[in-house]
Amino acid sequence: MSEVVRREGSNDNGFQRCYSCQKMFPWKELQAGHRWHDKLDFDFDNIKPQCVKCNKYLHGNLGEYERHLIEEYGLEFAQELKKKADRYILYTYKELEMFKSALEKELLNIESN
Repeated sequence: MSEVVRREGSNDNGFQRCYSCQKMFPWKELQAGHRWHDKLDFDFDNIKPQCVKCNKYLHGNLGEYERHLIEEYGLEFAQELKKKADRYILYTYKELEMFKSALEKELLNIESN
């Protein structure tokens, strides 16, 4: 999941923008940052590429993350994401296997482009 999030949308030189600070980094130096930590771990709407400073040292830099989320998708989207995060989701083994399979296919697709 992390690799897909960090690689998807990277430019031809392998650089991707940190979702919070908007600075460019090689995708390998980025992390998969969560708007809602320990929730929605398989939801691409909740996980975006972030630099180490924003994700680790600024604890997600959530104010900027939220601002960009609203700019990109709108306030209603951000509110719905919060509602989803408030619900407890327990994935089955079969669902996790399906996520894994889909992510492996996505990585192959990214690599072939």
